[in-house]
Amino acid sequence: MEFTQDLTSQIPTSNETNTHSTEPSPEQFHLSLQAATGHPSPRTLRFLASIYGQQVTILVDSGSSHNIIQPHIASFLHLPIHNLSSFLVMVGNGDHLQCTGLCVDIPLMVDNHLFTTSLYVLPIQGADVVLGVQWLQTFGPFVFNFSVPSMQFYHNNSLITITGSKPNNLKPVSFHQLTRMLHTNAIATFHSVSMIPTHPSTNPPNSHTTPSSDTHLLSTFHPDIQQILLPYSHIFKKPSGLPPSRPHDHHIHLEPTAPPINIKPYRYPHYQKEAMSTLITEMLQDGIIQPSNSPYSSSALLVKKKDGTWHFCVDYRALNTITIKDCFPIPTIDELLDELHGASYFSKIDLRSGYHQI
Repeated sequence: MEFTQDLTSQIPTSNETNTHSTEPSPEQFHLSLQAATGHPSPRTLRFLASIYGQQVTILVDSGSSHNIIQPHIASFLHLPIHNLSSFLVMVGNGDHLQCTGLCVDIPLMVDNHLFTTSLYVLPIQGADVVLGVQWLQTFGPFVFNFSVPSMQFYHNNSLITITGSKPNNLKPVSFHQLTRMLHTNAIATFHSVSMIPTHPSTNPPNSHTTPSSDTHLLSTFHPDIQQILLPYSHIFKKPSGLPPSRPHDHHIHLEPTAPPINIKPYRYPHYQKEAMSTLITEMLQDGIIQPSNSPYSSSALLVKKKDGTWHFCVDYRALNTITIKDCFPIPTIDELLDELHGASYFSKIDLRSGYHQI
């Protein structure tokens, strides 16, 4: 598909043509989101060019009003920067970037064709140089072919065709290249990718994948610890619902002659009402509690945790008075400590919602 781009509505008047001597007002200067972030768009064309023999990445963007160069590229190429009165440039997403300089009459070599243009210094990402309407309007009508992509226009009575670069595949980078990019501020964003070993043969058939937040935490452990925890990652997921029924379910044995315990609900502050309703709704949805007409009733209250969240508590002290206690000898602490003699590794398990997981 081809079309001819008409920029006559954006061509400045004769008083505005000389961009070297006048500074654009914030209303005239605008920058598309693609130009600010370097993301691909049907309205942009990316290709390689050179400035003073150094290769740079060019992004032609009809959604941006002026020509732009990244500050670290201008510094690396030792381009003279003329100071301007600081002004803000609005980006397509509503953010603002500060412009303080202008590089005048910069020679730009594209496929053995020389162009001279001025570039405003803005902290953008992605492409090294963005050529906007300020550059496109100097050619008059031009043809943009999105299927290639490419653009055609007349310059010095010659028909010039610029073909866009295809996206490059990811390539490994050496430590020397990475160091050079860091020193020249050529890295827009830096991401670290960690590989976590998996052992499908040891995973339970009904195991679930580890949540992303837990995966990040798991990657900080020793590889041997990861091999132990990863097959049982489903155990560490947030509990949902009650545990399955087992041969020895927990029972509360009450005194046969004791009357039902029915405690009047506690009064709680009004600011806790929303938190109380939210916690009750979540437990109903998870199947932890259910509506009941039982003659037994105990009061509930909220206790604030150290992290600022609320802990839902039920006061069962009255119920405990009529509960038949289990006779189980609790070992002494000294005996338990003696059994740890010679051990080098210790582990503990903290249940997220202990009473719901018994």
